[in-house]
Amino acid sequence: MNELVHLPDPAVRSLVHPLDVPEARRPFLQYWLITTLTDPSVAFCVAGLLWFATRNPAVSVLAGLAIVVGGWYAQRCVRDQAWSFIPGKRQDRERPLPLTWALGANTVFAVLFAAVVLLIALRLGRPDVPAQVRVYTFDFAAATAVLVLASAVVGLVRSRESRSRTLITLPGVVATVAAVAVSYGFLLGG
Repeated sequence: MNELVHLPDPAVRSLVHPLDVPEARRPFLQYWLITTLTDPSVAFCVAGLLWFATRNPAVSVLAGLAIVVGGWYAQRCVRDQAWSFIPGKRQDRERPLPLTWALGANTVFAVLFAAVVLLIALRLGRPDVPAQVRVYTFDFAAATAVLVLASAVVGLVRSRESRSRTLITLPGVVATVAAVAVSYGFLLGG
């Protein structure tokens, strides 16, 4: 049997990941990027931003669906291409992604989420929205931010495994707390 790519010696590393094979790294990185950018939470945020920009809910729903469905198909094709370099019995499908990759994916979502929260605050801050609605909305947003922050603190104080999982979510925690803090000026500052 002729191998098309050079795999690590089975005695040294029995299971192989696409990150271990130079020919498979590029398609695997493409898979990760597509998966990150077409995640349903990211698509939901993009749909919200489009709704705000176009004032047309149909456009935003169709765009969100297109992102998720098109992304699912594209990431599946590229993922299969990346794993095709490694024989089935040697595939290490359980290996976690590098910490920086998970942190990057969470940062993409955090930025989009903060933008959506700020746009909602801008809309609710207009004079045609009753003050009671603004106060009620901000109170719930502030309570949510406190719960998110408390969860992160507890996660950092707990075990080492919990700490690493919490570090990955820090962009979302920072985005939530910052967006709610900035929203105060739009909703209640006047």
